[in-house]
Amino acid sequence: MSAALALLVGCEELVPTATDASLIPIEPVTVEVVLGFEDFGGDVQVLGGFGSRSDLNLGFLARQFTGSLDARTLVRFGSYPRSVSVRDSLGVTRPDSALTLLRGRIVLRFDTLRTNPSGPITITAAATETAWHAPSATWELAVDTVGDQTAWQTPGGGPAMPVGSAVLNIAESDSVVILVDSATVAAWGDTTNAARGVLLAVEDEGVRVEFVQATLRVEARPSINVDTIVDLTAAGRELTFISTPDPDPIADGLRVGGAPAWRSILTIELPDSLRGPPELCALVTCPLELTSERVNQAELVLTTSDADAAFRPSGALLLDVRAVLAPELLPKSPLGASLVGILGQAVLPELFAGDAGEIVSLPMSFFVRDLIRGETLDGGPAPNTLAVLTTFEPLSVGFGSFVGPGRPGAPQLSLILTISNNLQIP
Repeated sequence: MSAALALLVGCEELVPTATDASLIPIEPVTVEVVLGFEDFGGDVQVLGGFGSRSDLNLGFLARQFTGSLDARTLVRFGSYPRSVSVRDSLGVTRPDSALTLLRGRIVLRFDTLRTNPSGPITITAAATETAWHAPSATWELAVDTVGDQTAWQTPGGGPAMPVGSAVLNIAESDSVVILVDSATVAAWGDTTNAARGVLLAVEDEGVRVEFVQATLRVEARPSINVDTIVDLTAAGRELTFISTPDPDPIADGLRVGGAPAWRSILTIELPDSLRGPPELCALVTCPLELTSERVNQAELVLTTSDADAAFRPSGALLLDVRAVLAPELLPKSPLGASLVGILGQAVLPELFAGDAGEIVSLPMSFFVRDLIRGETLDGGPAPNTLAVLTTFEPLSVGFGSFVGPGRPGAPQLSLILTISNNLQIP
């Protein structure tokens, strides 16, 4: 067994029912035992396709980022008011539905912390000409559903009619405004047209940006008072991004996050007893039976690895661990409650850059105790399969990578054990 002893703490307890505690000395020993993957791990699967890019509800733009990644964003705005209340020449406020559309403004607000580079970036907008489906659209396909697969005439959302452009300078502002002519505004008002929408892109190479808000504001002139200009806001929107190339499959590691999201699935096969390391056996009798009562804490220990630079997380990755309740139904198996907590465990994006190699420990004490006991606290069968995922799927464009089995930094299982059955009568 390749287990390594990482921590050793001894303590003594007084016996409240004895007049002399030395008559029955009880010397509980608390140790940390770290098991290598070969001592507790079984099968490993990395599964993708959870959720849709449109679930993120944010825009993502890139052009030849890290020399390869291109990304564009599709937005379809909802309807805007066709009637407004206007004060006439007599000062009486009346409804007016005879509006003349003058122009529109697309307002984009960017995430300044997730924009690279910080210098001027040209954002372009074009009107789409092909019907597209936000939850399923990809770089190659405008619609990718069970009943319909429609390809773009040109990959990446084309053809599309240029509408306008604007220059973003993050050092000065987090927003841009792209002007839209009246004819385009009128066309976008036809909510029965599935081809309507705007395709957003960047012109500058080596750029990756994210925006968190897209709004269409329309200027109109009422017929009641032609000297008045009213400002209308489109109600709601659909938003997704398309990108190329897709991330390469991972063959020798773990992957978590991204959009659509990835999960890493591990089968856990715990030993019945521990036969080492020597430091443990010097304190207790080996082999030591592994019982649920002896487990104070259990953690899955992962080592970060350098993620694909194009999809490296640009913000904290919130990790979660859940039991897989029906492994035979993967990838659609239901999952158990979070073992980490509703907020997840935050892993900073810089831990996936450069040489990486940072340690991330994820709690799984309840899971391990149930597995040793053979049943859950409510009497059900104990699951033996874990999913490492993000708290929400998808959570972000980027994903995190971790070292897989068979390599330095492979997953480990840390067990804090308390052994208190070393009783002897003097």
